[in-house]
Amino acid sequence: LAFILIPSLHDVGAALANLAGQCIVGVIVTFYALRFMGNVRVPFRQVLTTGASAAVGGLVAYLIVETVQGVPGLLAGLIAGLGGFVAVGSVVKLIREDDAQWLAATTSGTAVAAPIAFVCLLLAPRQASTP
Repeated sequence: LAFILIPSLHDVGAALANLAGQCIVGVIVTFYALRFMGNVRVPFRQVLTTGASAAVGGLVAYLIVETVQGVPGLLAGLIAGLGGFVAVGSVVKLIREDDAQWLAATTSGTAVAAPIAFVCLLLAPRQASTP
């Protein structure tokens, strides 16, 4: 793939070939691991929504970096890409409620407890309040 993409697309071709290779290896390793471990539940909806959120964040970052050149564009792309990821993630609720509860309990009393609680507030479904 690199031999095809690099001559015409240069650095972007190299990046695309690298991305494709890593995705292929990731899929192979994942399926091997799942087969080796046996009965493992894979939450495909969560995998797809996380991928979609990452794709939106990546696209936003790419558009900013291509529009604004240099370090300011890179920093703006980083912030905008993260914002896009979080915006989509807050709509589709990337973190399951039981995972959010586990994160909160695990980090309770640590320096990262407040940031984790904020992320869970944004990306996890709200707990039903008891009357």
